[in-house]
Amino acid sequence: MTLARTQSFIETPKSPISVQAVYRRVLEDLMPLAAAKRIDIGVEGQHDASVWGSEMDLTTVIRNLVDNAIRYAPDGGRVDLSVSPPVTR
Repeated sequence: MTLARTQSFIETPKSPISVQAVYRRVLEDLMPLAAAKRIDIGVEGQHDASVWGSEMDLTTVIRNLVDNAIRYAPDGGRVDLSVSPPVTR
């Protein structure tokens, strides 16, 4: 359903989105699922990134990744999210 809505509506970004802020919202929503499996879940580091794009799309992708990480991690496991600065060559 979310994919269908996303494909039918193109949101023009109005301001950059903080990846850390999206991480924190997603973790708040999925904390009960992690707690049920005794999974240590959190955000690692202080780096942040601002991206231009659809906040709904970014949230959906991160939520899906975190949900899968929680579901497939062993009980008592650990899931950490982080943002790293780009590597320059």
